[in-house]
Amino acid sequence: MRARCSGCTPRAQHPPPGAPVAAPDGVSIVRADRFGFMLRRCCVALLREWRLKFARAAPLTRKNLLRFQPAAMSLPIVIADDSLLARKVLTKALPEGWDVDITYASNGREALEHYRKGRASVMFLDLTMPDMTGYQVLEALQHEDLNTFVIVVSADVQPMARERVRALGAIAFVPKPVTTEAVLPILKEYGLYV
Repeated sequence: MRARCSGCTPRAQHPPPGAPVAAPDGVSIVRADRFGFMLRRCCVALLREWRLKFARAAPLTRKNLLRFQPAAMSLPIVIADDSLLARKVLTKALPEGWDVDITYASNGREALEHYRKGRASVMFLDLTMPDMTGYQVLEALQHEDLNTFVIVVSADVQPMARERVRALGAIAFVPKPVTTEAVLPILKEYGLYV
C-alpha cells in the first residue's frame, strides 16, 4: 500500500501544476514539466520538508530529483504488459531491495488510470497491448502533459521503434527478455535507484 504521512490533504489543496513553490531565504522553485510530478503528488507536510532540502540543493534535474524523496516512502511504479508471464519476469528483474510499491496493468488504459491515481512515478510499458498500445499511452502522457519516468520494455527491437518511443518521451528502451543487468544502469542513471 502506498505510504502517506499524517498531513495528507485532499488533492484540491495540493499546489496546482506549474505553480512556484516558495522555499526559505526567498528561493523559489518553479516546477518544470518533466519534474513536477513529485511536487504535484506530495502532501503539505512532505512539501515543507522538501522545501528545506531544495533550498540547499543544486538546480533541479532529472538525475537528482528523487534523492529528495523521503526515505519512508516507497516509490510507486506501474508494470504494464498484457502478458502475466512478462509482468512476473519484469518484477523479478527489478533490483533486490528496491523499495517500490508495484501496481500491475494488463493494458494501456489501466496503466494511464493507475498513473492518474498517483501510482506511477516510474512506468515500465510494453508496446503491444490490447485496448490501448504503449505508443498510445506515451502519446496520451505527452498530450495531457503528464510526467513520469517511462521505460519501454518490448520485443520489438527495430531502430524505428526505439526512436519513436524516445521522441514520445520514454527515458529508455529495454528489449525482452528483461534482466536486472539491463534495468539497473537505467535506474541508476536517473537517480531512481541508489
